[in-house]
Amino acid sequence: CARTLCAALADTGLKPEVLHVVGASEAELSMDFEALSQVLPPGARIVLIGPHAMSAERGACAPREEKLVGPFKCRGLQVSVFPHTYQRFLTVCHTAETPQLAVLFHPGLDIHYFAWYPCLKLWADSRTP
Repeated sequence: CARTLCAALADTGLKPEVLHVVGASEAELSMDFEALSQVLPPGARIVLIGPHAMSAERGACAPREEKLVGPFKCRGLQVSVFPHTYQRFLTVCHTAETPQLAVLFHPGLDIHYFAWYPCLKLWADSRTP
């Protein structure tokens, strides 16, 4: 995950201060934040959003609250987690910062296209890469 993200940032020349990782799962929770800290500005805010994104200490069977957890400082970055869909994130965290970059890892876009339409429109209207 981190290598893919670092390569994409290098290819585009982007250095977003606010990054949303959509479709995040436990794999993204353990990504190499050290590598990301080398290509993002100090203090950049990363929000991991996905129904399978939960902290390891909460366990797989624990109920997930609809709230933004964090931020946690990790290698000079601020990392937050929202363990639900991006659509719920937009509803529950309506005061959250608009991302300067949205990255989608296995978000279910192919199966649930019409549910994604409002998000895609929001990103297009706000010119979020």
